[in-house]
Amino acid sequence: MAALTKLLRQSFYEKALDAELDDHLGYHRHEAKQGTNSRNDYTKKTVKTDDGQLEINTPRDRQSEFESQIIKKRETRTPALDSKILSLYAKGMTTRSIVETLSEFYGGRRLSDVDLQFV
Repeated sequence: MAALTKLLRQSFYEKALDAELDDHLGYHRHEAKQGTNSRNDYTKKTVKTDDGQLEINTPRDRQSEFESQIIKKRETRTPALDSKILSLYAKGMTTRSIVETLSEFYGGRRLSDVDLQFV
Protein backbone atom coordinates (compact mmCIF):
# COMPACT_ATOMS: atom_id res chain seq x y z
CA MET A 1 0.00 0.00 0.00
CA ALA A 2 2.85 2.39 0.80
CA ALA A 3 4.32 1.88 -2.67
CA LEU A 4 0.97 2.64 -4.28
CA THR A 5 0.59 5.83 -2.21
CA LYS A 6 4.11 6.90 -3.18
CA LEU A 7 3.40 6.29 -6.87
CA LEU A 8 0.10 8.19 -6.61
CA ARG A 9 1.82 11.18 -5.01
CA GLN A 10 4.67 11.17 -7.51
CA SER A 11 2.26 11.03 -10.42
CA PHE A 12 0.10 13.79 -8.95
CA TYR A 13 3.02 16.16 -8.34
CA GLU A 14 4.54 15.58 -11.78
CA LYS A 15 1.23 16.10 -13.59
CA ALA A 16 0.47 19.18 -11.51
CA LEU A 17 3.89 20.66 -12.29
CA ASP A 18 3.45 19.94 -16.01
CA ALA A 19 0.03 21.61 -15.93
CA GLU A 20 1.52 24.64 -14.18
CA LEU A 21 4.21 24.90 -16.85
CA ASP A 22 1.53 24.64 -19.56
CA ASP A 23 -0.28 27.53 -17.89
CA HIS A 24 2.93 29.53 -17.55
CA LEU A 25 3.95 29.06 -21.19
CA GLY A 26 0.43 29.45 -22.58
CA TYR A 27 0.37 26.20 -24.54
CA HIS A 28 0.25 22.44 -23.93
CA ARG A 29 2.99 19.96 -24.71
CA HIS A 30 3.13 19.02 -28.41
CA GLU A 31 1.35 22.24 -29.48
CA ALA A 32 3.02 25.05 -31.38
CA LYS A 33 4.87 27.27 -28.94
CA GLN A 34 3.74 30.80 -28.31
CA GLY A 35 6.40 33.42 -27.65
CA THR A 36 10.11 32.88 -27.14
CA ASN A 37 10.04 30.73 -24.01
CA SER A 38 9.63 26.95 -24.24
CA ARG A 39 10.07 23.72 -22.31
CA ASN A 40 13.60 22.65 -21.41
CA ASP A 41 13.44 19.07 -20.15
CA TYR A 42 13.18 18.13 -16.47
CA THR A 43 15.33 18.12 -13.37
CA LYS A 44 15.06 15.65 -10.51
CA LYS A 45 14.04 16.95 -7.10
CA THR A 46 13.76 15.07 -3.82
CA VAL A 47 10.80 16.15 -1.73
CA LYS A 48 10.19 15.01 1.84
CA THR A 49 6.61 13.92 2.46
CA ASP A 50 4.87 12.62 5.56
CA ASP A 51 5.78 9.08 4.45
CA GLY A 52 9.41 9.63 3.46
CA GLN A 53 11.31 10.97 0.48
CA LEU A 54 9.84 11.19 -2.99
CA GLU A 55 11.85 11.85 -6.15
CA ILE A 56 9.95 13.83 -8.76
CA ASN A 57 10.79 15.26 -12.16
CA THR A 58 10.22 19.01 -12.16
CA PRO A 59 9.82 20.72 -15.56
CA ARG A 60 12.02 23.62 -16.61
CA ASP A 61 11.63 26.41 -19.14
CA ARG A 62 14.42 27.83 -21.28
CA GLN A 63 14.31 31.31 -19.75
CA SER A 64 14.19 30.04 -16.14
CA GLU A 65 11.09 32.11 -15.42
CA PHE A 66 8.86 29.23 -14.33
CA GLU A 67 8.10 29.26 -10.58
CA SER A 68 5.86 26.42 -9.46
CA GLN A 69 3.16 27.18 -6.92
CA ILE A 70 2.64 23.62 -5.73
CA ILE A 71 6.32 22.95 -4.95
CA LYS A 72 8.36 26.12 -4.95
CA LYS A 73 12.05 26.36 -5.77
CA ARG A 74 14.27 25.24 -2.91
CA GLU A 75 11.23 23.86 -1.07
CA THR A 76 11.83 20.31 0.04
CA ARG A 77 8.84 19.54 2.28
CA THR A 78 5.12 19.42 1.48
CA PRO A 79 3.27 18.09 4.54
CA ALA A 80 0.16 20.27 4.25
CA LEU A 81 -0.37 19.37 0.61
CA ASP A 82 0.25 15.67 1.27
CA SER A 83 -2.44 15.57 3.92
CA LYS A 84 -4.89 17.48 1.74
CA ILE A 85 -4.37 15.24 -1.30
CA LEU A 86 -4.79 12.04 0.67
CA SER A 87 -7.90 13.25 2.47
CA LEU A 88 -9.52 14.36 -0.79
CA TYR A 89 -8.90 11.01 -2.48
CA ALA A 90 -10.02 9.14 0.62
CA LYS A 91 -13.29 11.07 0.66
CA GLY A 92 -13.95 10.08 -2.95
CA MET A 93 -14.22 13.67 -4.14
CA THR A 94 -14.72 14.43 -7.81
CA THR A 95 -11.90 15.84 -9.90
CA ARG A 96 -13.66 19.20 -10.05
CA SER A 97 -13.98 19.32 -6.26
CA ILE A 98 -10.31 18.47 -5.81
CA VAL A 99 -9.27 21.24 -8.22
CA GLU A 100 -11.45 23.75 -6.38
CA THR A 101 -9.93 22.73 -3.07
CA LEU A 102 -6.39 22.94 -4.42
CA SER A 103 -7.05 26.47 -5.67
CA GLU A 104 -6.30 27.54 -2.09
CA PHE A 105 -2.65 26.81 -2.81
CA TYR A 106 -2.80 29.17 -5.78
CA GLY A 107 -4.02 32.16 -3.78
CA GLY A 108 -7.69 31.52 -4.55
CA ARG A 109 -7.06 31.73 -8.30
CA ARG A 110 -9.51 29.75 -10.40
CA LEU A 111 -7.67 26.78 -11.90
CA SER A 112 -9.61 26.34 -15.11
CA ASP A 113 -6.50 27.43 -17.06
CA VAL A 114 -4.40 24.76 -15.42
CA ASP A 115 -6.87 22.09 -16.53
CA LEU A 116 -8.47 19.24 -14.72
CA GLN A 117 -5.99 16.89 -16.40
CA PHE A 118 -3.43 16.96 -13.62
CA VAL A 119 -5.68 15.50 -10.93
